[in-house]
Amino acid sequence: MTDSGNKRLEGLGDDELWDLQSIRQRPTRLNAKPIRQVMRKLMNQRGYGQTQAHDSIQQHWSQAVGDELGAMTRPGNINRGVLTVYAESSIAAQELNFMKKQILTSLAAAFPQMRIVDLRTRVERWS
Repeated sequence: MTDSGNKRLEGLGDDELWDLQSIRQRPTRLNAKPIRQVMRKLMNQRGYGQTQAHDSIQQHWSQAVGDELGAMTRPGNINRGVLTVYAESSIAAQELNFMKKQILTSLAAAFPQMRIVDLRTRVERWS
């Protein structure tokens, strides 16, 4: 700082000096975040990420379980790595349990980022 600037500061009190220093230390640029980070946070807050994941699994489901069993079952939500699967009958639910390891392997290969580690089957009749 120049001599004239130092002379101006000498007459100020401690509170005034602190205010002046804090003003000078403020960043002049905005703290911008990458758009990817902002969009990921927004999608998670609004639940769009879960919807998008569900749609992806829905499209892959028949490949993972076969057409016949795919017609009698439907994937639900993923909660803490557990995919809830709804079956039309107890027979379809039992068949899913028999194929659990194969289904998990197929889903892990297709969607490694989802980290699906288990299936939970529920019988629910729909038309």
